Amino acid sequence: MNFVKDVIGPARTKAALAVADSALGKDIAVKTDVEVVNDKGTFDLIRTLRLFFTKLVDSVSEESLKQFQLGLAHSFSRAKISDDSLYRDKHCSQAVTALDTNDRLLNKLGMRLKEWYGWHFPELTKLVEGNAEYAKFVLQIRDRLKYDVKEQHDALLAVCSGDEHLCLRIEKLVKMSAGCEISEQDAENMFLIAKQIVGWAATRSNLSGYFSSIMSSVAPNLKALVGDSIACKLMSHSGGLLNLAKLPASTVQLLGAEKALFRALKARGPTPKYGLIYHASAVSKASARNKGRISRFLANKLSLASRLDAFGEHTGVYGTLFCEQVNERLQYLDAGIVPTKNLIVSDRARNLKHAQQQP
Repeated sequence: MNFVKDVIGPARTKAALAVADSALGKDIAVKTDVEVVNDKGTFDLIRTLRLFFTKLVDSVSEESLKQFQLGLAHSFSRAKISDDSLYRDKHCSQAVTALDTNDRLLNKLGMRLKEWYGWHFPELTKLVEGNAEYAKFVLQIRDRLKYDVKEQHDALLAVCSGDEHLCLRIEKLVKMSAGCEISEQDAENMFLIAKQIVGWAATRSNLSGYFSSIMSSVAPNLKALVGDSIACKLMSHSGGLLNLAKLPASTVQLLGAEKALFRALKARGPTPKYGLIYHASAVSKASARNKGRISRFLANKLSLASRLDAFGEHTGVYGTLFCEQVNERLQYLDAGIVPTKNLIVSDRARNLKHAQQQP
């Protein structure tokens, strides 16, 4: 600002400063009392100066100007990447993607282990359902023909979580099973897969805890409204929490259904009523005729919650009350019970937030 005052001072009343950025121009005009010009002629003038810069300034060559432009581009990119990493919603997107990948691997290998080990002990598949639990039983029983009831009973009981009845049923079926024998090589490969499944299950548990905690700090209102997974998928699909906050409610409602929307517009058919929010509990509980209505109402609350999270409200009070409003709207659509007005809900949220902030 001092440079502007010195170069274009009050003495030079006919001088004006051309600024390409309108916001910057307004700040300069307010703080320096200098006449600022920002119109079509400004852009033409700046474009001409850039084009003939090396001819107007003798000390600058074409080569040095290119190096300066390249260095500026690199500095701008580094600054943008550095600022982008400060937004923790990027970590949420990576965490939910890792969870989905982990779940797919667990399901595929768990199904493969059940089919493979089922040739040796088919009765176990009906007694144990979860993939990780099944893998733990496989690692404990191993070769059923070599299973020793006296030595391995306590360990098997621990795997059964203290269920004595289940433990006795498994031990009874171990000797009566109709499964075939397995070789040492087959058994080792089965147990290797079982160990991988148990390890991935533990990784999933740790990752799920991390994901829940980071969502509580990044988007507590979205989390309270629709849960961790759907909130993170909405942020990831829109390109981040800030981008989600900028979207209108109508766009939030159809996030994830873009292909169906454009296909319907092209065929002039009925457009979809929901996208990713279809998996929300409120939409799932609604009847077929009310799914579109509750989706529209939920999208409105999601839009408000994302803006609260993006611009500094991190108590989660509003998200909890928005969730209650969605449930009340669902009751209104099904049974005609009049919901609470928005003004009353806003006052209640303000009071709760004030009470939380008091020591």
